[in-house]
Amino acid sequence: MPFREEVLLARLRDFALAESSHLKSIDFARNNFSATQEERQLAIASNYHQLGYIHQLKEDYRKSSEYYNCALEIQVEYKDFWAQAKVYHHLGTLAYVQGEYDQARKYYQKSLDIKEGELNDLQGQACTLHQFGMLFQDQGDFEEAERYYQKAIFIKRKFGDTTYVAETYGGLGTLYHDLENYEKAREFYQNSLDILIRYGDMPSQAFIYSQLALLAEDLNELEQAKDHYLRSLQVCIDFGDQERADFVICSLARLHQTTQDARLLAAVAQCLNTTPAKVQQLFAAANP
Repeated sequence: MPFREEVLLARLRDFALAESSHLKSIDFARNNFSATQEERQLAIASNYHQLGYIHQLKEDYRKSSEYYNCALEIQVEYKDFWAQAKVYHHLGTLAYVQGEYDQARKYYQKSLDIKEGELNDLQGQACTLHQFGMLFQDQGDFEEAERYYQKAIFIKRKFGDTTYVAETYGGLGTLYHDLENYEKAREFYQNSLDILIRYGDMPSQAFIYSQLALLAEDLNELEQAKDHYLRSLQVCIDFGDQERADFVICSLARLHQTTQDARLLAAVAQCLNTTPAKVQQLFAAANP
């Protein structure tokens, strides 16, 4: 069975099992009369939250939003501020990925207000500040984006949260890349990658390698672009990241169209455990 189908089926099985488990937990909580009404309701809300996240991962955003709002209704009633902040953050992300930027900003702001007010949760604030940075960057407000990214980094450094600093360095790399400040972008990408390598975060390395490859392409450093894409592809295969693997294969197909480098075909074939001829067919399908 092709790699893509194996990963998809495995994920669907995992989602179905997780959804079934949380629905059973909701039924149990409703009938658990040894617990107080508040305990039962908050247990139900917690499972609604998890169901929302499952449907978010499945990209069923309508169903995800329904579950998140079911959770939120209970959490507001019982003043569960920790859970509210998380759900508002997730609702912000749902709106963000659908391009509903104004709505995303409102949800992120609600999450941030709770984290700054009732919770005084600095680490949680950093997470939402990072999302604000991404939001403003996508809207082309690079000055605001950088301001929020730098706020997030300041908090993350304060708590020694090095792995999340790497994430925001990556965000700043994409920001400067968008601004065509390539040297600054490379600096932030490399800072991010150094941390990710130090802590063994291989899946996140795949993203940064692909970004470094795009940067090298923009600078016409095609041999370096090839090396970075191949590193990214190998990590994607090792960790089952099919979505990014597809992106990298399309990028490698584009690069091969420019270079006609037979060594690139051989290297991709080795990664995919196939033949150069099959890779050439794959490239033709990726860039018709």
